[in-house]
Amino acid sequence: MRFLANQRSFLGGNCLCPKSLSWFPMLLLLVGCIQQANPRRGVIQVMVSQQLLNLDAPWQAQKPKTRILMGSVVNYEGAKTPGILVPASGILYAKRLEAKVYGEHETLPLEIYAVNEEVDLALLTFPSKVPAGLHPLALGDNLPIGGRGDAVAWEADLAQWIRTPVELESIEMVESHLSAYTVPQYIFQSSRGELSQREPVVEGATLLAIVTAPSGNGMAAIPIRVIHQFLKNPKAGVPSFAFSTQKVEDPQLRAYYEIPPAQEGVRITEVDPRSGWAGGLQPGDLLVAVEGYPVDRKGNILHPQWGLVPYSILLSSFSSSQKLTITKWSFVKSSPRATPHGIKSQHKAVLPDFSSNEKKIPYYLTPEVERRHLIFGGVVFQELSLAYLRAWGPNWKQTAPIAYVHAWTFGNQKSTDRIVVVGQILSDPFNTGYEGMGEEVVTQLNGKPSTSLEAIADALHAPILRNGESFAVIELAHGRGDIILPYDGLLSAHGRLKENWRLDAASFWSPR
Repeated sequence: MRFLANQRSFLGGNCLCPKSLSWFPMLLLLVGCIQQANPRRGVIQVMVSQQLLNLDAPWQAQKPKTRILMGSVVNYEGAKTPGILVPASGILYAKRLEAKVYGEHETLPLEIYAVNEEVDLALLTFPSKVPAGLHPLALGDNLPIGGRGDAVAWEADLAQWIRTPVELESIEMVESHLSAYTVPQYIFQSSRGELSQREPVVEGATLLAIVTAPSGNGMAAIPIRVIHQFLKNPKAGVPSFAFSTQKVEDPQLRAYYEIPPAQEGVRITEVDPRSGWAGGLQPGDLLVAVEGYPVDRKGNILHPQWGLVPYSILLSSFSSSQKLTITKWSFVKSSPRATPHGIKSQHKAVLPDFSSNEKKIPYYLTPEVERRHLIFGGVVFQELSLAYLRAWGPNWKQTAPIAYVHAWTFGNQKSTDRIVVVGQILSDPFNTGYEGMGEEVVTQLNGKPSTSLEAIADALHAPILRNGESFAVIELAHGRGDIILPYDGLLSAHGRLKENWRLDAASFWSPR
């Protein structure tokens, strides 16, 4: 018996149908094909009960809220039962996760199996009962520019299935929604102008992308290439190139570095000394190819489906610990006055892990870490994070305190240290004269660097002595002066603050 494999049926899905069967068996098989190609059993509602951070008052949380996401039913490597794929940004600070499946009246609990904030993806699983009849979506291929699909969603009561045609307008390389990691991002245009966000994009019962957020006049989405890599090993990290490059379009720049007019490629500016490239790549070399794709002077490659795109788009096809092959062009001068010429050479290295949190201001943290604070005489110390900055809204770079934005822009280098700030000062007679102060960056406390909340707590155990009295000296950045508080009367002040602000004892610094 011969089968027609991978042929598009008139039902809009992929199925295997025999050429010659009697009408009744054919009808039964056709019904099976209809069910298999139907994405309605591959997209479920995920109800997220969240308790967002209250960074203005870190000792308390905001009121719980509930939101609904569209989860994609998928198979993933090594699992016998399917998982539910959602954007990680959709389940931030989740206290409870539940699912509703079309045709089922029961609400089923979900639990988090894996989260990768770097690519904004999370995989959920059913801890006990797995609904019968779920049909995992197949994983598609990269969409070409102009490629089309349907963004799909359920109405809240699961009574209506909504399909919105979308078209791929462009591919961008941008920071992921939750991290500093640069990933490819689809930009879709929708016939109805705007989607409800976080919807799967499918063709029949094949997953193509997951919409995450508005982007200009379109909608940004996680491409299938990124989804493929995540599902191979959901708990794995993401890779880094471990080198930086600079475009070499400017004629003066090329002349200064004596780059021949016809030579393409981008200039390597920095190489991580801990990476496998150390010794093989040098600042000043030209990166001329990545995995066989020639790199032009703007840093672009010619992708077979997407046209000219940044070479960094290729990183999404790799996992940490995989080897990457690059071709470099090195300068050679036989003498100081000789015309330089270049030698091409290939190099392979294992890609190291990337972490957005290896900076002074981390990108993503657990709610418990985000809410960490320490109160001394009404001064509330906190560590600066991206979540803290985003409390000022989507345009936080314009609305957040200047000191915080300055720290993000100019002081956020790679480090295990953190930036400590005075979020606010809770009014009490103990701190008279400092009312209204806050939103300041701390540089030192009692003469010791303020590298973390733990460092602040330790420094408070070593007061500054003046005329037989003990003082806490808090030095602020940008010439904002000092906050000086006595230790005498501190415990009484803490008692008043606890009562007046309804705080618990864990919020306060205490002497040993």
